Amino acid sequence: FDPERTYALILSLHGASVPSDGQVGCYAPKDWAFVVAPTNRRRFGFDWQDWGRRDALEVLEQMEQRYRIDPDRIYLTGHSMGGHGVWHVGLHHADRFAAMAPSAGWNSFPLYVPLYLRKDYMYAPPALRSIWERVIREDRTEAFMENALNVPAFVLHGSDDDDVPVTHARRAVEMLTGLGYEVTYREKPGKGHWWDEGDLPGTACVDYPEMMAFFKERTRNPAPRRVVFVTTDLGVNDRLYWVQVDGLKRLYEDARIEAEVIDDHTIRVTAGNIAGFTLHLTDALIDAKRVTVEVNGSRIGDFRLEPAGGNPQSFLPLSFHIRKDGRFRAGPMKKRRFQKTSEQYGPIKAAYFSPFVFVYGTSGDAEQTALNLHLARIKAQLWWWRANGHVRVVPDEAVDEEMIEDYNLILFGGSESNTIMARIAGKLPISVQPGSITVGDRKIEGEGWAVRMIYPNPLNRKRFVLVNAGTDVEGMRLTEVLGTMHSAAGLPDYIIYNREVKTKGWGGVTAVGFFDQTWRLDRRLGEW
Repeated sequence: FDPERTYALILSLHGASVPSDGQVGCYAPKDWAFVVAPTNRRRFGFDWQDWGRRDALEVLEQMEQRYRIDPDRIYLTGHSMGGHGVWHVGLHHADRFAAMAPSAGWNSFPLYVPLYLRKDYMYAPPALRSIWERVIREDRTEAFMENALNVPAFVLHGSDDDDVPVTHARRAVEMLTGLGYEVTYREKPGKGHWWDEGDLPGTACVDYPEMMAFFKERTRNPAPRRVVFVTTDLGVNDRLYWVQVDGLKRLYEDARIEAEVIDDHTIRVTAGNIAGFTLHLTDALIDAKRVTVEVNGSRIGDFRLEPAGGNPQSFLPLSFHIRKDGRFRAGPMKKRRFQKTSEQYGPIKAAYFSPFVFVYGTSGDAEQTALNLHLARIKAQLWWWRANGHVRVVPDEAVDEEMIEDYNLILFGGSESNTIMARIAGKLPISVQPGSITVGDRKIEGEGWAVRMIYPNPLNRKRFVLVNAGTDVEGMRLTEVLGTMHSAAGLPDYIIYNREVKTKGWGGVTAVGFFDQTWRLDRRLGEW
């Protein structure tokens, strides 16, 4: 190791049950690259989705801060569940990597663990099921293959793999080949899920010599002339290379934008389900003082490129938004005082993506207080078990201004038993009272109803509150079910249900959906 030298980085994602030190120990030392294996929070973790994806990216950032890493020689690889992580992380953040290489990786849940066997599919009506599908859409590898336009892929799989069938690799390679993208496929005859070859250094199914040579021959192009960006959830990623999506016309539905530098004076854009976008141009892309932008076949105008902050190598962003007539025009989307952003987008699980505390209510009777504390402790234990993290559990009376400023508040108890909930209840779009819940123009009355809801904290709009409440003690107990701390959880911004969820899954849900761009209820985004 030479501290003055710049190295490549191989980010290696482990499989289910594999400790990260075991993963990194399967590699022979490299004189040209660091090999680092994140933990996914735990050995099983989150399938490299949600908190697992964030963990991988945080480790990448820490390596860049600690060592001299060439940002154009960062490679992503992984085995089994880690192979799935390569697809998931690599396609959502394709601009971070020079190449990616899944080994024995599964593509997405529907092909690996059939979701139609879940109670949600058996009992939930199609309208409710479609909302759940939209929440977990970002998990579907196949939907985002186009994002790999500028990231070469090396796919490795054993023909006799009885854990992850080789069908996964063949299907992914077929899709990339059909798109005309660069992909190299090696299917090893007679090899299973985990295998080695001869006396080669390292374990061949992860430290495969041809894969390492593939990496060494490739560097990232940080400013490709053509970018294809498909997304459904701006909270996962809102930018790929120099193209940023500022808003979707229809939330949590597939959105696609393709931008290409045609020549030094022209950029051509096609956009579907895009409400607004921004182009971050540099002199590596455009060598002109003026540029013409075309969107969906229409010429928007000629624009003078101004240096950004006095830096002649980059230009001030160019933003565009869609009008009511469906045509784009120059200028950013209208900013509202209260709106969804990539940092504060939802859904429910997003409350756990930045620092949070559990706040249990103490203002009710003894039974309510004991139940609120009990539920908070269950969730805290679950967070430790799944995510390897400790949670601060505090009574509502201990919440001070500093806590409101710094943390998302996960609230246990309704306004009758939690003083924080009582302070904000009148500013929430869904009303929860003893014996009733009001959502939009519908009032749900009776015993045993539970509500879960994420919303910007009315006491500090920069942070979230996550409400766990019920119409009574029975409803409050039900907030424990329909968990969020696992991959493919599929809970949107709000959900209201009764005890039938225990036997019917989403078949026991009576109201569910997303808030709109301004955090208001919208019938087009929910069912109630």
